[in-house]
Amino acid sequence: MILAMRSRLLSLFFLAHMLLLVLSAVGQAPAGTAAPAGWHVTVPAEDGLIFQMKINGQGPYRTLFDTGGVNVISADFAQQLGLKIDERAIDFGAIGGGVKAKTVHVDTLTIGELNIGNQTFYVLDIPADAGTPQLAVGWELMQMLAVEMNFGRNQITFFDGGHFSYSGNGEAVPLYLHTGGNGIDVDATVDGIEGRFLVDSGNEIGTFLSSAFVSQNDLVKKLDARYRGYNGRGFGGDSPPAWYVRLHSLQLGSLKVDGPVARLQTANDTFNDKLAGNIGQDILRRFIVTVDCKHAVMYLEKTSLWNEPAVFNRTGMIVDYNHGSDEIKTVFAGSPAEVAGLKQGDRILTIDGANPSDDPNDPLFKQPVGTVLHLQVRRGDVSRTYDLTLRNVL
Repeated sequence: MILAMRSRLLSLFFLAHMLLLVLSAVGQAPAGTAAPAGWHVTVPAEDGLIFQMKINGQGPYRTLFDTGGVNVISADFAQQLGLKIDERAIDFGAIGGGVKAKTVHVDTLTIGELNIGNQTFYVLDIPADAGTPQLAVGWELMQMLAVEMNFGRNQITFFDGGHFSYSGNGEAVPLYLHTGGNGIDVDATVDGIEGRFLVDSGNEIGTFLSSAFVSQNDLVKKLDARYRGYNGRGFGGDSPPAWYVRLHSLQLGSLKVDGPVARLQTANDTFNDKLAGNIGQDILRRFIVTVDCKHAVMYLEKTSLWNEPAVFNRTGMIVDYNHGSDEIKTVFAGSPAEVAGLKQGDRILTIDGANPSDDPNDPLFKQPVGTVLHLQVRRGDVSRTYDLTLRNVL
């Protein structure tokens, strides 16, 4: 997952991609639930992923379900809850470079009527104003629960993993569980090239292909990549720049998604070089997704969005949200942003009079071709308005 801040910092596959760990998971089985075998619990979930969870009876608190990471809690939030932090540091591979994390023990997690006992969380420095939940759960829960993410209905369902039997109409896609670590992978085909990909619900910013896969298949040349730029940052620092391209297709089982947008990593990206890349929310949101690690299968049920054309940022600039404004990190040559006169380092203070969003896929940048955005921009000590007319870039 890229996670880190839910900001345009690439949100770096959010909180836990940083924890595409080189570490074995520590989660334990549930202490017990009040429900009989075969139970399930459905709770509201913002964007199908962020739900309310109690920690040791306190809360509830906003929590992200991240298939690409482990249980994570921010350092400040752990202290606020009175959790005892183990001072021993653990090395993690992270976007932008390695980081160190500590751990805390949690006696009970409560989701609706579901109680899960004896959980370990990894403690990281997540800014309180990052716009993202201070809690994330993933691999530890997936080992014992089946989970359905319903993006259209904004809800998430947790099932008794030991007695789960899928009854929907989705296509079954085999899962490959990481050994000695965390995460779930699937086989997929990108433009006719087979590869194995991490399934990462915490990845807000979209599908990417690893540098090893890109190099082995000469994808920069084959896809006629023209736009290269800022690729976000994680807890270890800035990620190496990437090429932004539109693939012809991405196929999971018999499900073929036409024209998805992807990023081509071309430098040491600290991503597992045995994997072809990472499949994030841009693909997952097209389906009702059920992950059943007990039986090593993921089910994808088509929704009305399943093969909708992907819209890439029609401004032609890559921005990074922090401290209440968008900093322009890259302006693609010949793009609407360049035509409007915007430059790298400019800070966007308002868009059509409103403050910028921390959404890495800001809907304002994906409005119909011809839409004119009025940007209040600060360059150095000077502030002025720029008019930018949206059009397709990829």
